[in-house]
Amino acid sequence: DTLSPRLPEPSVDSADYQPEVDVERLAQHFAQRYGSLAEARKALDPEVELKLVEFELALKKWGVKVDNVVHFFAHIDEDYSGSISVEELLNVLDSPLDEIKRREKLRQRNEVKRIFEEMARSICEKFGSIEEAFQKHGSWLHSTSSSLSLAQFGRLAKQLDIELEAAVMQRVFNEIDEDKEGSISVEELQKALSYPIVRYVVVEIASLLEQKHGGVVEAFESIGEIRPGSVSKVPPPPLSGDRPPLRLAVHEGVSQEHFLKVLRQLKVLDNITDSAATMIWTSLQPFTMQDFVQRLLEEHRQAEEEKQRHEEDRDRREKERKRRLAESLCLDSRQRAAKEVNSWLDEVRYLEARGSCGLSRTAKF
Repeated sequence: DTLSPRLPEPSVDSADYQPEVDVERLAQHFAQRYGSLAEARKALDPEVELKLVEFELALKKWGVKVDNVVHFFAHIDEDYSGSISVEELLNVLDSPLDEIKRREKLRQRNEVKRIFEEMARSICEKFGSIEEAFQKHGSWLHSTSSSLSLAQFGRLAKQLDIELEAAVMQRVFNEIDEDKEGSISVEELQKALSYPIVRYVVVEIASLLEQKHGGVVEAFESIGEIRPGSVSKVPPPPLSGDRPPLRLAVHEGVSQEHFLKVLRQLKVLDNITDSAATMIWTSLQPFTMQDFVQRLLEEHRQAEEEKQRHEEDRDRREKERKRRLAESLCLDSRQRAAKEVNSWLDEVRYLEARGSCGLSRTAKF
């Protein structure tokens, strides 16, 4: 049958979704088909990659009905790459119940974190700051106060080009709404998005300095803000785990006026807004200029490493796609060749049979 690539309607709402139920169903299918998950690992290619639509088609082919294909796929796709390997799938199916529940909680936390990062990037690109987003689009959001209801937050997300399911939106909203009053204030949104916005703008500043001045350290040395050699061009290893914007110094640091003056001198404010730069200063202060340069180097390096990992993952998936295509073409070629050989052999046998009959008749004469 020809199956439509349209995504399925979930039979269970994401708020009530329990991945362990679908994991058990699919694990039982593989156990019945191959004898055990261990035998399934031997029979299946661990590097085969499946996108969401391909995973849906595979489930239909296997005859396995799940409660929510979209969320089951998301549970397996822990790195949000947009595809899952057979190895990833079998690892999940082989996990104990407690591990599946722990994994789902971690996935939901990471999902909220990822949405915060998307919102931060979009706010910076579209408005420059959270205050600007509230001020410029307050009437569009139908908000006359400095807070947003759940519905208004949903409209803000759409304005930021972020589509969220109702249950996911509620989870994100609850994470931001610290006082649990049923609305989000500017201050609450700033607190929730502070780290991802700071990180996004800091990486942008570092990238601009690389382009305009050939490097972060070189830029600040060129205008005499740091002494030559006072900051290593190789940043230290990043701290493990999530962390808020660093309070980098306890002594009196750079003033807001001087901070903006330096960024203006480096022509950074040609590309980012004053309000975004001010938010950086507010989040990091008190700090010295050396502290700030070190932070630029650290965040830029992490961003470059993440970019490289994404590119390597994309290249790996592309190589896998080409390998599977080549195998498919090779199989088709072998099948066509075998068919032609068999046809040729049939013809040879037919001719040999006719020749044999002709020789027999000649012998009689």
